[in-house]
Amino acid sequence: MRRLKIEGLVLCTLVVAACTGTIGSGGPGSAGSPGSPGSPGSATNPGAGNAGSGTQGTSGPSAATAGGGGSAAIPVANQAAGTATTTPQGTPADPTLAGTMVLRHLSQIEYLNTVRDLLNDTSQTTDDVPAESPIGNFDTFPFPVPDVVGSTDANAYSSLATTLAANAVAKISNVLTCTPTAGNTASESACLTTFLNTFGLNAYRRPLTATEVSAFQALYQTGRTTLALDFDGAIGLLIEEMLQSPGFLYHWEEGSSKTVYDTTNPNVIQLDPYAMANRLSYFLTATMPDQTLLAAAAAGELSTADQVTAQAQRLLQSTNASAAVQNFFEQLFQITNLPSVSKDPTAYPNYALPLETAMDTEFRTFVSSNVLTGSGLFSDLLTSKSSVANASLATVYGLTGVTGTAMQPVTLDANRSGFLTMPAFLAVNGASNDSNGIYRGHAIFMQLLCNALTPPANVMVPTPAAPMPGQTMRQVLDIHASAACAQGCHNLMDPFGFAFENYDGIGQYRTTDNGSAVNSVTTVPLDGTMQTVNNGVQLATLLSTSTEARQCFATQWVRYAVGRPDTADDAASIGDAYSAFATANYNVRNLLVGVASSRTFRYRTPAAGEMLP
Repeated sequence: MRRLKIEGLVLCTLVVAACTGTIGSGGPGSAGSPGSPGSPGSATNPGAGNAGSGTQGTSGPSAATAGGGGSAAIPVANQAAGTATTTPQGTPADPTLAGTMVLRHLSQIEYLNTVRDLLNDTSQTTDDVPAESPIGNFDTFPFPVPDVVGSTDANAYSSLATTLAANAVAKISNVLTCTPTAGNTASESACLTTFLNTFGLNAYRRPLTATEVSAFQALYQTGRTTLALDFDGAIGLLIEEMLQSPGFLYHWEEGSSKTVYDTTNPNVIQLDPYAMANRLSYFLTATMPDQTLLAAAAAGELSTADQVTAQAQRLLQSTNASAAVQNFFEQLFQITNLPSVSKDPTAYPNYALPLETAMDTEFRTFVSSNVLTGSGLFSDLLTSKSSVANASLATVYGLTGVTGTAMQPVTLDANRSGFLTMPAFLAVNGASNDSNGIYRGHAIFMQLLCNALTPPANVMVPTPAAPMPGQTMRQVLDIHASAACAQGCHNLMDPFGFAFENYDGIGQYRTTDNGSAVNSVTTVPLDGTMQTVNNGVQLATLLSTSTEARQCFATQWVRYAVGRPDTADDAASIGDAYSAFATANYNVRNLLVGVASSRTFRYRTPAAGEMLP
């Protein structure tokens, strides 16, 4: 496709609009000089905000209304505040508060799913789209967040836009709902208007502003005249521009609605209908809003908890819901790292791509089917023995009668209990040639129980030595944890991992390690008391009814939904979500609906200095 010399401007815009921060304080803008808030868009570059200069975007009125209380002339939300006055742990919480909203761009999975649904294009893979950075060992927020867009990533997005636009032109009926009469200016103009009103709405996930429409019309004319493109080619030029603009790449889907202040707390505002539609859709389906959700936003039917609840329940029944559930669990327990896991071929000659793929498929299928089509119970995630496997994975489980590459239903034996005893979890949290109680304990202690670890200051903890002949990995790690420099962390988390010593580095069950009997007996602090278990199955069963684990699980879903660490402003909302969870016998589907209808999901506290419409 012939292109205008606008790439440099677009790349600069993306880099300038690269910070991931709080709406109103950090974006889009550069790290050194964050821009003020505003709907990303300018007359000369559709979707490109005035971020680098710190000037106001198209949605920012005067500062007089920033964070201000309601008045007779200002719309207010009549929806009652949340009901919870304590956290799940019983500490006081203010039900009138709501947390801030972070500004971030589409994650890798969100990008791929969005272009799939927007363009009917599945040609791109995770190898093509910039990925998020992995979390650190001491991060209490377990979900990777999109990085700052540097020049490398900006170039990648530009290249993606070029490829996807060319693909779209080749199959123009996927994006055009009209067919203009060739050479008929009026017919082409009408079709262009239809395209901007329909495709533009879907691409930006909100209606285009008048300024954006004018700019795209001007770009279309340039394509037809300066570049001598035909109608389809000029539409492709617009698609290419949209796909590399902040309006598409960033979660900044504010419409033209006037700010709605809360009646119970004038420092809290309700999410714009289109922002609400997008937050709900990406939370529960990991992709752009469908037409039903966009229509609800246009009709103002996402303003009450009941309206949001109805949409959340509908989305959980959609085919796209499985992607969101799978993404949550894979990120929470870092199963996304499975492709980069390296195993010793001498110890595990059967560990190769087909087995790795089967492990991942099993994990994803297990969590999504249990949550969405199964009982939905939290306990089943940790105790169920119903899973899927193919011939490759069956060898790890020691199953017979399973043939072929296709995954098929299987019932696991008494040595398995939910996802904690699945090869995907155990392999990611295993050593290259053995088990690893440190990694496995860390995952449970941090991600499943929401504990925090403080790295020792100015202390270098030695790497555990290799096992001596006849020495088990458990014995090696027991010696390692006894060192004074290691006790602050390892005595807290390692015991949780020791329960899984019956599983080797790829999750195969064993009773001996290095010629000696495995010792999986361990004592762990849980629910305010020390509890002893004999193995991983017993620990998983204990965790399945643990108040501490249930509370953490609810908290992790709220963190995932709002895309940031929780604060005191979110405490009551977490309490409300947990109450919905507990009332439904700890059904995860009810938890997700509870999160979506919570105050901190539907409202936000404006950032300091934010200028609101």
